[in-house]
Amino acid sequence: TGLKAAQDVFIDAAEAYAWGQSFLGGYGRHPPITGWIAGVWYSVFPAADWASYALSRVMTFITLAALYFIARRVAGPRRALLVVLVMMLYPLFHTKGERFNNYQVLLALLPLLVLAFLVAYEKRNALWGAVLGLAAAACTLTIYSGLIGVAAIGLAALIHPDRMRFLRSPTPWVAALVYCAALTPHVLWLIKWNYPTLQWASSLASEP
Repeated sequence: TGLKAAQDVFIDAAEAYAWGQSFLGGYGRHPPITGWIAGVWYSVFPAADWASYALSRVMTFITLAALYFIARRVAGPRRALLVVLVMMLYPLFHTKGERFNNYQVLLALLPLLVLAFLVAYEKRNALWGAVLGLAAAACTLTIYSGLIGVAAIGLAALIHPDRMRFLRSPTPWVAALVYCAALTPHVLWLIKWNYPTLQWASSLASEP
């Protein structure tokens, strides 16, 4: 942090701090998860540059930890560790890893979604269905492009050779119910305020 004394905090990190002052159903341009995370974080830590950088590193750690456990399931612990070490060479995980924003949060949540899906597909019980639904909702409520990850696990569930055992279990149906329930506050917020996030996205698409 000392090396960044003359540098302002990344604008999206400052915006997330402002969002987190109130726990709302959305924040103008984006769904609420990033603001909620910032709100919880800054209820414990001060509004200081180092706290913002630390929060970013926590997101990076969550991303790498989730990738490790995914890789461990298919490649074993030693190769999984190698995967993590290789990923750490990517600038997003070191030189650019101090920029807390929606995309960094989604980068942490998507591997957690995949991991929850893998375990849920294996366990096929209501508990893991609920976990999967919450993970899918968290991705969606971070930024709407998180829906791509939700669609990807849905497609994976349908094309898997063991799909009928999964579909006959309570897991996908509990996941769907929890997902819809978790999205409800944001949907109500959208309706109340005339869909501000969609209007903002539309304004970007209409720019020359």
